[in-house]
Amino acid sequence: MNMRKILHPLLKTIISKQPMPKIVALNEPPKLSGNVIYVINHSCKYDVPVTGLCIPEHFYYFVGKQRLEIVDRIFFFLNGVIYVDRMDKNHRKQIKGKVEKLLRRGRSLWICPEGTWNYLSSTPLLPLYWGCIDFAKDCEVPIVPIALDYEEDKCYVKWGQPLFVPP
Repeated sequence: MNMRKILHPLLKTIISKQPMPKIVALNEPPKLSGNVIYVINHSCKYDVPVTGLCIPEHFYYFVGKQRLEIVDRIFFFLNGVIYVDRMDKNHRKQIKGKVEKLLRRGRSLWICPEGTWNYLSSTPLLPLYWGCIDFAKDCEVPIVPIALDYEEDKCYVKWGQPLFVPP
């Protein structure tokens, strides 16, 4: 058994004890069997813990290389993470094989295709990196969009329908 799948419920319990906005689910996640790629809009530090609590099964985070607090690094390590240097095209190509291997082993992936926080209320999404579409197409894995919208002390979560990218 994958040790990360065993740790996943414990990590979710720890996350749930942290201060964060109240999660308001606007609908239910789609019922799928098998692994998926979750794509999430990215607007603040709560996106990681909120989706960590909302996604029912274990998944790996796809995270840009950046300075992180030691607690965040430990959490990502225990959960499962793939770091990518968003600004380095060669590194993004190198990581592709690692991601595809993970997906072909039946693991799910969490990714923010915007690549960074979007602070613009007038622009719902920043330009997207298309890697998640390539991963879905090459590994025949559906994409499940998740939209997060924060208002005062609440986070509204909306699940989109699965998207299947034809080969």
